[in-house]
Amino acid sequence: MDRLKAWFQHHFGELFASDPYVNLAVLTLIAGAPITKAPALTVAAGFLLALITLWRYLRGRRPDGVSLLIMINYGYWLTSAVLVGFVPLRMFANPAFWRWDGRIFFAFVPLLFFLSSKFSLRQARTLVTVLLVVSVPICLLGLAQYVLRSDLGLPVELAKPVPGGKLWEFHGLMKSHNAAGTFFGGVALTWIILLTLAWREDYPLPKSILLGMTTLVFIAFVFTLSRTGYLAFVAGFALLATRLIHRRIQWRLVGAIAVVLIAITALAAFESDVPERIKTTSFDDNNVSKRLHYWTTSIDLIPKSPIVGIGFSRWNDYRYVDNGRAYFKGIKGIAMTPANVPIVNTKGTPHNSYFAFAVETGLFGLGLVLVLWYAIWRRLASLRIEETDGEFGAALKLAAMSLVPFALAAALVGHALSSPATMLPFTIVAGLAIAAANLTAEGSQPDQ
Repeated sequence: MDRLKAWFQHHFGELFASDPYVNLAVLTLIAGAPITKAPALTVAAGFLLALITLWRYLRGRRPDGVSLLIMINYGYWLTSAVLVGFVPLRMFANPAFWRWDGRIFFAFVPLLFFLSSKFSLRQARTLVTVLLVVSVPICLLGLAQYVLRSDLGLPVELAKPVPGGKLWEFHGLMKSHNAAGTFFGGVALTWIILLTLAWREDYPLPKSILLGMTTLVFIAFVFTLSRTGYLAFVAGFALLATRLIHRRIQWRLVGAIAVVLIAITALAAFESDVPERIKTTSFDDNNVSKRLHYWTTSIDLIPKSPIVGIGFSRWNDYRYVDNGRAYFKGIKGIAMTPANVPIVNTKGTPHNSYFAFAVETGLFGLGLVLVLWYAIWRRLASLRIEETDGEFGAALKLAAMSLVPFALAAALVGHALSSPATMLPFTIVAGLAIAAANLTAEGSQPDQ
């Protein structure tokens, strides 16, 4: 018992030494991150962190450039919805709005909080370890269901057959296999980087256990059959490879690849649906043809109102009128909006974040989003994290940077930039890296 108390004090004591309730909200956010099917804990924690951030600003803490850009985008989306899309104010009190179109506001909340926070590297190590640990039970049970092709009598279905086919996919407690692919792919990529670059660090768990957990999460990610996740992972891993080659530390690159190969070797022990899923990727594939249709529709919509778009949250409304031919009013080529089109809060998107922003908020809105992501990249690239020994800070920074192309690549074939499942690993890892750099810059103790 004494050893357990000493372990807890060593790794978690600093988190609860000051502002324990704030850090408890952070832990709750991370613990609930893999469960977007029932997001009550994560949403509650995110709402509390948003209030804490607002309170800090009201008490005089000045938002930095990235925080200002996030809030400018928030303001523009709301203005676009009301003034361009004619969304009534009462719609913002509708839970269905926040479940679908409005979820993008939640996606950036953790990053806003961490931008105004200071965390030590020990706190960051503990929290990013919690992110891995809470993912493991879901992956373990889901893989058991996947391999045995059975729900095992459990009350929840973590793996299931692909609709209309014989293949099975792992989706965990996410709303879709793509959500699971981008979430668990982001967690796996983060830990591949951390274990490769910062193996000797003082983690809360033995490195061998962490390596086994990382391998398990990576295998679960592969079994999501999410081609969106695969594309995103390749993009993120490519940045890792180029960064390591640029530093001429090729043995670390070999180590990173070795972790991936270990997972792939483990996959070979089972009969996998992954090769079949990849082989079916063609224009005849239902998912591919739907995306092409949505993209073509989006390309047709952009010229109608290229500057300000048709209104935030309105893409999935127009197609329910006149067989997808909505009546538009306004000045063609400048600003038009669907007239007398009912608002339908559904999960419908063009399956491409860039088309979604261009159609709904116009080229101006798309430009604002791209400027925000460029600012985030520049902020991460310029981070200076002071550490007396070890390389966890540098590894955390590289993990955060790798998750930028990860998210931007996923956004090519899905509305990933509005998806909490995609954004949570990024905002947590990038946020902790920024919070650690904030502590270095201010040269003080962690102070939430």
